[in-house]
Amino acid sequence: MTIPMTIKRNTPTVVAERATPAPAVITPGEIMEQVLIKGDLKNLSEGERARYYTRVCESVKLNPLTKPFEYITLNGKLTLYARKDATDQLRTIHKVSVVESTQEELAEEKIYIVVTKVQNGEGRTDIARGAVSLAGLKGEALANQIMKCETKSKRRATLSICGLGFLDETEIEDIDAKSKRVVGRSADGRTTAYAAKNAGTDVIFNEIIAHVRAAPDLLFLDSLRNDYAQDLADLPTRWALLLSQEYEDKWKDLGGDPIECPLQAGEDRG
Repeated sequence: MTIPMTIKRNTPTVVAERATPAPAVITPGEIMEQVLIKGDLKNLSEGERARYYTRVCESVKLNPLTKPFEYITLNGKLTLYARKDATDQLRTIHKVSVVESTQEELAEEKIYIVVTKVQNGEGRTDIARGAVSLAGLKGEALANQIMKCETKSKRRATLSICGLGFLDETEIEDIDAKSKRVVGRSADGRTTAYAAKNAGTDVIFNEIIAHVRAAPDLLFLDSLRNDYAQDLADLPTRWALLLSQEYEDKWKDLGGDPIECPLQAGEDRG
């Protein structure tokens, strides 16, 4: 008797592929919300940051080429803070003057407070406070902290009356280092090429290079060094070396003695 055999065939199991979720895309509207409402600039492109920086400066009549603001990452958010250059310019442009300044000290907490009242050219007034800790300080360190408090109060009042809600340079100094990272400074303290480009410094760099290459004589070439003294001092290290090499080559082309060249490649300008 023949027993029929049943052959079982293994049917391949079809496993449905899991769809890989698409990466989250931040829309232009969401980016603008982060910038305008939250003050976070990290999702802007380099060009967009440069335009934003320029527009902020223009809104309060500041010259963006003087770098009145710096970028800082604070608690994971990229934003701007006002440098001394910003408040100095604002006081002049908007005729801001101090009309009253009072001091007080919280003895138990060892907190020193300065209250500054300022007035602008239109007669409008505003008030701001600056506070510092005096705990454990004495002598020169104590005196410096008191002066810092006065400076902080004046700068905060200046920014406030000009309608700017940015942190001031003196306030940045008091923030815990773990919570902040100043963007745009290299290890030796110079501005990085990335930050310089965002601030528009590359325009000045190209302008100086063009003048150097077109210099008709040594007298004109030497005058460039004086006319652009501050800009030269602020250039990133790599840019400064490139410019110094161009300057030295042009100096030689015009018949100048290389030893007498006032701006030589590799010169320590720090």
